[in-house]
Amino acid sequence: MKKRFLSIISAAALVFVFAALYACNGSENGKSSTDKTEAGTTEWSAQDEWRHISKKGALTVGYIPSEPMIYSDEKGALVGFDAEVARIVFSRLNLNTVFMAVDEKSAQKMLNSKEIDCILGGFAAGKNNFRGFVVTEGYINNRQVVVVGKDDAKKYSAVSSLKKARLTAAAGSDGERLASEKKLSESYNAADSQKAALLRVVEGRADAALVGSVTAYHLINTDKAFSGLAVLESKEMTLDEGFFNICVFRKSGSVTAEKVDGILEKLRSEGAILDIAEKYGIANCIKK
Repeated sequence: MKKRFLSIISAAALVFVFAALYACNGSENGKSSTDKTEAGTTEWSAQDEWRHISKKGALTVGYIPSEPMIYSDEKGALVGFDAEVARIVFSRLNLNTVFMAVDEKSAQKMLNSKEIDCILGGFAAGKNNFRGFVVTEGYINNRQVVVVGKDDAKKYSAVSSLKKARLTAAAGSDGERLASEKKLSESYNAADSQKAALLRVVEGRADAALVGSVTAYHLINTDKAFSGLAVLESKEMTLDEGFFNICVFRKSGSVTAEKVDGILEKLRSEGAILDIAEKYGIANCIKK
């Protein structure tokens, strides 16, 4: 009787062990399947990501507010060249576009942690710091240009002719960096912003301003207050090659990036990119 009792206990224990092992394996398999597509482990593939975004029906775009790329208008609506292009691109992928303001320091961390799905714009594109990420083809070139009053345009035939000019640029900008590195002028004063630098030229407090071409063309072509200014675009006045605005995706976003690139190319061929650029006065900055 005692032996029979022990046999029953042993059999029950064996059943319990197998049940526990099955439960453990089942739990592990379930966790593996979920983690790959939802929790974002290193096993998350490009197809996993695209399926996840498609199922979600929306793509979260990280951006830094900057006129005329993405900014709030007088009514508080989010407008701008990048905003309009993004809405068209993602709508063609049957996705809603959710915009989230970010700063340059945290953007990549937010991308990797999946708080955002892509970074939009060119705020860091020229710094070659997107290794390990997937980027689309550039579409808007933002380079540093010299802006003067239209009546003074003939005075400046080459970069060397700025030596005696009262020069200005936004403090901390690429324009200020170039003014210092190239020793462009003997008279330089920093402004609070690129717009403020251009305003100094309008008001006669500076002879020339170094600003990004996107800002320069946008203000000159859309704001009457700056219509008396001219961008000096001759080869002899070239300051740098600039950099292209891009869309940045995490490494697992290659399928999404490829789809975005394809639609951007279609928009170029359809003339839609140029139409939107003209609306914001930056057609001169479209990738040739």
